[in-house]
Amino acid sequence: MEVFSSLAVRIFCDGSYTHARRIFNAEEYKRLKLAERIIVFGAGHVAKDTIALLVRLRFYEFTIAVSEENKKMTIGGKRIFPIRELSKYAKQSIVVIAVSSKYSCEMEHIARSFGFSNIIKIAKDS
Repeated sequence: MEVFSSLAVRIFCDGSYTHARRIFNAEEYKRLKLAERIIVFGAGHVAKDTIALLVRLRFYEFTIAVSEENKKMTIGGKRIFPIRELSKYAKQSIVVIAVSSKYSCEMEHIARSFGFSNIIKIAKDS
């Protein structure tokens, strides 16, 4: 647990993630490590920052999802999927909702409506 805390503080203080409202706590980090599949739900600035954090924490395998079909189909070379297409992976996935606080509850409701129950919310105040 101490190693994670030190890593989290270093990531937060190095300037690359200072505008985020929060980062993963130890329990959320453990859930990410145990998940068979990580889905980042969102495609805006908060999602991009969350993806950068996941990579810094050495989570390289993740999928990006949005609520509707998106014309811009990639972020950082990764394809963006409609969340409904990923519902077949609901039981083995953790969904990281990475949107502004304004949309966080709505996105959680959408994820749950497709059968996702293992959810972490990363919200940034608008």
